[in-house]
Amino acid sequence: MNPAAEDNYGVDSCSLLCLSTTPAVLVIATSSGKLYHCVAMERDADETRQKEETADLSLYVYESVELELSLTTVSLETTDIVEDDFSCLITLHKDPTAVGRYFCSHSAGVHCVVVPWIGSLQSATDDDTSAVAQIFMQEQSCIVEHLVCTKPLPSSPPSPILGICVSSDPTLGLTLLCLLSTFECMALPLRSSVHIPTEGRLLSAGASEVIVSPLRSLHRQSFKSHIQQLLLQRTSCHPLLRGGATDMEAAECFQLLGRTTQVLREHYLQRHQQVMDAIERRVQALTEQKELQMHDLQAISRSKLELQDNAESLADRYEEMTDRMDEAVSRAEQLLRKLQSRTPVLSDAERSMAAELNQMQEKIDQFKSSLLQVKKKAEYQKLQVRRQSKQNGGQLVGGEQTEQLSSVLQNE
Repeated sequence: MNPAAEDNYGVDSCSLLCLSTTPAVLVIATSSGKLYHCVAMERDADETRQKEETADLSLYVYESVELELSLTTVSLETTDIVEDDFSCLITLHKDPTAVGRYFCSHSAGVHCVVVPWIGSLQSATDDDTSAVAQIFMQEQSCIVEHLVCTKPLPSSPPSPILGICVSSDPTLGLTLLCLLSTFECMALPLRSSVHIPTEGRLLSAGASEVIVSPLRSLHRQSFKSHIQQLLLQRTSCHPLLRGGATDMEAAECFQLLGRTTQVLREHYLQRHQQVMDAIERRVQALTEQKELQMHDLQAISRSKLELQDNAESLADRYEEMTDRMDEAVSRAEQLLRKLQSRTPVLSDAERSMAAELNQMQEKIDQFKSSLLQVKKKAEYQKLQVRRQSKQNGGQLVGGEQTEQLSSVLQNE
């Protein structure tokens, strides 16, 4: 068994129970009321050679639990805790309906033990071996519940439990049946008196976006889980009194009353006080956070108003600049049109018209030179006619001669 102990975990072991898990979990019970939860794992070859042992498995003790066989009471004379060295054989019973739960029956009553880390151990073993070490590092402890007490005081006689079994009757539900030493059969319903907290999600969590609170940086777990851990009872100290525990004197009843008051103060009122203090601190932190957020909202509102004013002024300036730009563009277009009109560059129509005008001017010049030549020839002909008329002594030209002259002039 590892780790090694000075007393080698005692010599008063009286019962063994192997839980159906992978790896196997072995529960060892001693007559003094101690329980050892051990995990059976394979031993390394080097370790086997060093210790010269042939066993292939080693037991690693994960936790030890000490059961309260008889109730702890206070002496009426000295107000000191009454020490009780009561020891008896403890019988371990497996719960067929739950792998991580078993029962302990003895001469002082019945205890129920829940091992919450068994389920995580099985799932981690199936996925990855490195996750097993992570589970052991979480330091989850078992939950012990004192169901039946037949020896409430050190002076009470032992009243052993003759037998127990778990019944899953449809009408009664999950029930623990106990046979007392008085041959009385007692049925205890196994409800959620011991709650194992789990990380559950709301139905609407998947549809909405998860918003992480800034206060999560102060706590590693949620506030709800923190409150559940504060209210969670690792031990239940309100068993049912049966058997010889019902026949007690007034002083013994007063001791039980003092015990009940002490349990109520330590295990209930103190926890609720811690929860109340935690809630008050949470409310104060949330109030301060709310005030900071309101201050930030006011600052954001002021910034929003300033941004709106700036946006309006920028919009006005933008419109003004747009109007000025349109005016400048129109003036530039007019200036370009004026410059275009003043440039000495002719268009194609103007060029063609100028060519036609030049051709017409050349024709006019030709016509003028031809007309001048005709006029000169006409004067020459008239001069020739006069001379000939003078030579002929004034003989007049006849009709035939006139026609011949006209045709000659036309041909020339």
